Amino acid sequence: MSVEVNADEAFYASAPRLLFSATNIKTYKNRFHYAVARDGKRFLTNISESRLSTVTIVTNWTATLE
Repeated sequence: MSVEVNADEAFYASAPRLLFSATNIKTYKNRFHYAVARDGKRFLTNISESRLSTVTIVTNWTATLE
């Protein structure tokens, strides 16, 4: 969640809004695993992926360059 905060003369916080959806974040001992970039614009998360992915391995690929 995200809120805008203004603390000039009096404290004000806007209504919370959803920053991003992260329903598959893995937890360990009730702690979320994520890191926030120093600029606060990016998040690194450890998510659980339920769909299968295809991996293609190309061997001897240098032979195709000739």
